[in-house]
Amino acid sequence: GKNGFLENLNIPEINKITFIEKDAELIKLYDNYVSKFDKTKVTLINSDIINWLKSNQEQTDLFFINIGYPKSLYLNRYFTKEFFQHIKKILSEKGVIVIVFPGNINYMSDEIKFINSSLYMTLNSVWGNIFVLPGETENIFFATDRKEDLYESIVRNINKQKLTLVTKNYLNYRLNKNKIDWFKKQIEQVSTPVN
Repeated sequence: GKNGFLENLNIPEINKITFIEKDAELIKLYDNYVSKFDKTKVTLINSDIINWLKSNQEQTDLFFINIGYPKSLYLNRYFTKEFFQHIKKILSEKGVIVIVFPGNINYMSDEIKFINSSLYMTLNSVWGNIFVLPGETENIFFATDRKEDLYESIVRNINKQKLTLVTKNYLNYRLNKNKIDWFKKQIEQVSTPVN
């Protein structure tokens, strides 16, 4: 499935996945793929995510966004404080939003620093606990109101899982504290407004 989303259907702790996609053709494609799994766990919705958020009242524990670089005003609307406030309304008390976002741990141009800093500041204006896992081509942002250390929580939960898509060595590489601290310093050096 797209970005590994459907492979997670086999994780026993996941009771339900709601997948919102505006493209009706992609929904048809996903529907064919989901038929190989337990379809009772998946709801495929053909809608604009903002319209769906405004009408949905059902609570969720995880909200995952992977739409790439906000290269237009249309895509930028998915990275605004207003958008995140809509998401917060449906997140459970311990809920987490996860955003896969462009970035590079080895080199950060001024533009990449700016957009990552802007996302960090905007998330921080809505949630009290932000953690970023930097990577070679993408960064993963986690935001929640949980008081716990997200780094420790991620490490603990990953160690519980039977990994098939990545190795423990790769995860140790990604979870390197020095890289995480370096990334945070880079984006904190940039003064960006809330989006």
